[in-house]
Amino acid sequence: MGDRVGVMERGRLVQVGTPLEVYRRPRNRFVAGFVGTPPMSFLEGGLEEAGGELCFRAGGVLLPLPPALGARVRRADPEREPCTLGVRPEAVEIARSNGGPPPGWRVDVVEHLGADSIVGVRCGESFLRGRVRPDSGLAVEHAVEVRLPAEGLHLFDRHGDALLA
Repeated sequence: MGDRVGVMERGRLVQVGTPLEVYRRPRNRFVAGFVGTPPMSFLEGGLEEAGGELCFRAGGVLLPLPPALGARVRRADPEREPCTLGVRPEAVEIARSNGGPPPGWRVDVVEHLGADSIVGVRCGESFLRGRVRPDSGLAVEHAVEVRLPAEGLHLFDRHGDALLA
């Protein structure tokens, strides 16, 4: 076992660091999808202003970015080209809908792994995996609410490079 890892893509070294550095701060989409089990979820979309907030839109999903993250993104990608939002399963917070307006997210799959469960949720073409407690009570077709904390979000530009590296 080494204390540093290198990730290669098509014969080219793209990132070197400790396993935790590579996992937490991937330099590009390839590294983000390669490192970690289950893999990072990716939503294809773009950035737009809505109500004074910078938001990420993927199909029918509009996710407001926290103000501090929005400010960093505005500096990193002022053109707001199409981009990809990456989210690790442990950063996806999933809860049963409380009966408010329809959230749009529905449970698509539940994979019980013992100490935790992986729940796949879908809204239109957008799909996210979240890690939840096995006693969450979530089942296929449940309407759910999804929350994505700022510290768990990764944005990649149209070339696949991290916007916030």
